[in-house]
Amino acid sequence: MSLLERGRPDVDLPAERDGDLTSAAPAKNGADDPALMVAGARPIRSVVGFDPAAIDSFVAGGGFTRATLELTVVGTEGVGERLVDAHPLLQDFADPDEDASMALAGADPARVQGRATIGRTAVRGGGRSVPVRARAPGPPGVTWVCAVDVVPDDDRHQCAPAWETPGGDYDAATAAPALVEGPPGTVIAWDVTADVETGVSRWLLKNRDESIPGGAAFYSQEGAAADGDPELGPRLVLE
Repeated sequence: MSLLERGRPDVDLPAERDGDLTSAAPAKNGADDPALMVAGARPIRSVVGFDPAAIDSFVAGGGFTRATLELTVVGTEGVGERLVDAHPLLQDFADPDEDASMALAGADPARVQGRATIGRTAVRGGGRSVPVRARAPGPPGVTWVCAVDVVPDDDRHQCAPAWETPGGDYDAATAAPALVEGPPGTVIAWDVTADVETGVSRWLLKNRDESIPGGAAFYSQEGAAADGDPELGPRLVLE
C-alpha cells in the first residue's frame, strides 16, 4: 500500500503535486519551487493536490471521520495577522515531477514534443548559418495563468488548459481560516473534512485579505526533500 500508515487508525498522505502562483510574474513556473508562498499586496497563492484514488479508497473503507490538511512553516514576513484560507481547487494542475504527456492535448506539437527542435543561427565571421539543436522543453508546469503550461519558464502562456480565472479556479472555503504564526517547523492545519466528503482532493491556499502586504512560506515537496525530511512537505491526514 502506498499510504504511509502511522500505527493508528489514521493515514498520512503526502502531496502528489504542489506549486505556487505569482501574480507579479504570471508566466513563472511555480511547480518546482522549494517553498509554497502565500502573500498579499501582489498576491501569491499556492496549490496542493493529493492522490484522489487513495483518498476514495480510505473513505470507502468505512469509518472515515475527519480530514486535515497540514503544511509546515518555513518562515513569515510582514506584520499583522496572516489568515490563510484553504479553498477547494476546481481544476487539476501540472507538476514537473509528473509525466509530461498529461499536458499535451491541444498544445503546439512543434514546441512540446519530447525531442530537440532544429533552428538556424549565424556563425561568427562566416556569413552563413548552420543548423543548431535547441533545448527540448521540459515537463509541464503551473503558473498564474495556466493550470498546465506545456512549456514553462519561457515567458509565454502555452496553456493546456488555462485557469478560467487567472490565479486559480476555486470554490468557497469550508474550513476555518488558519492563523499562520510561529517559528519554522510549526505545523498549520485546516479541517477539510467537508471537502473530502464531496470528493475534493486538491486545494488553493490564499490570504483571506490579499490587500495586506506580507505572508508566509511553507515547505513544498521539493523543499522538504532538499532538507532531507520529506515529512515536512504538505500532508493530508485521514482519520
